[in-house]
Amino acid sequence: MIFCKPGRSTLVEDYNFTIENTKLEVVNSYKYLGHVICNSNNTHKEMFNHLATQAQKALYALKERIRSTIGYVPPKLGIKMFDTHILPILEYNSEIWFQVKQVEPLEKLQLQYLRNMLGVRCQTSTLAILADTGRFPLLVRQQVSAIKYFKRIRADSCPILLRKCYNIQTQLHQNGHLCWLSRLFKATANLDIDTLHYNKLELSLYEQAHTNLMTGINNITLNPKLRTYKSFKTVIRLEPYLHHCMPKVIYCNIARFRLSSHNLNIELGRHKRPFVPAEERLCEKCNLNLVEDENHCLMICPKLNDIRTTLFNIGCIFIEGFSVLHPSEQFHRILASKEVELNIALGKLLQVTLKI
Repeated sequence: MIFCKPGRSTLVEDYNFTIENTKLEVVNSYKYLGHVICNSNNTHKEMFNHLATQAQKALYALKERIRSTIGYVPPKLGIKMFDTHILPILEYNSEIWFQVKQVEPLEKLQLQYLRNMLGVRCQTSTLAILADTGRFPLLVRQQVSAIKYFKRIRADSCPILLRKCYNIQTQLHQNGHLCWLSRLFKATANLDIDTLHYNKLELSLYEQAHTNLMTGINNITLNPKLRTYKSFKTVIRLEPYLHHCMPKVIYCNIARFRLSSHNLNIELGRHKRPFVPAEERLCEKCNLNLVEDENHCLMICPKLNDIRTTLFNIGCIFIEGFSVLHPSEQFHRILASKEVELNIALGKLLQVTLKI
């Protein structure tokens, strides 16, 4: 493999490498111990697609096993299976190839899995999918892995050959060359990785990711679809309705409603031509001339009073003082409830009224 500066042409014919009179083939990429390296500016570029392909194959095999055996996997177990069978493939050797920015082929695969699990549309907000399933971009785990590796190779017990490699990296970084160490310092620019304990570094990275996700969710200018979601979502976690072993149609109805992946006019109006402003996407089921959004559907629309009564009666059983709460607080309490019966009642209401 021939390495040269970006933009500089290299003719294979100019080189003739041999071992015991056997000519070696000149290649642009090579896989060694499962790690694909190439002679481009980004040495690990082809590794990303390779890992995504391998993980996709493993994912298909896992789905086939599930389909032929148990058939249905609750969300909490589904996430554990992803972390056990798929995530190790996506993170293979990540302490070496980690990046400063997200690696799209890998992030896309995690998102695809979560989207299918929730049964939401392709257009559903990535931020909301991650937030409701308690996930973070894989970038965070990759950088945590690199920091752990950094701590190991600086320890006294580090093998001498690996320590020499680290010393070379240090010299390259000090001389202004791009290398593994310079990437690590860039990724952790706002952290003092020399003095902070690993646990604090890991916590800092996840706190930073949590802040970024919540900032994005609360930015209505960039994410108008999350106008209702931001009103009740305050922490990144696996939501209570995904903890229970409920029928898939029930928790999918709740997920679609929460993540604005439904057929209410507030969403349908954005896709109509000519474009319909948000304030004009009125409910067609009643004559109140109000916007048909999630709050209107669940709390206000008189067309749904009968079926809503069942949900509210169950709410009075499990939510203290439910009947005297403000409607907006009732709305938030219902969506945040940990009670199986209340979640099932909500899912059934959405199935009947929204047909989502």
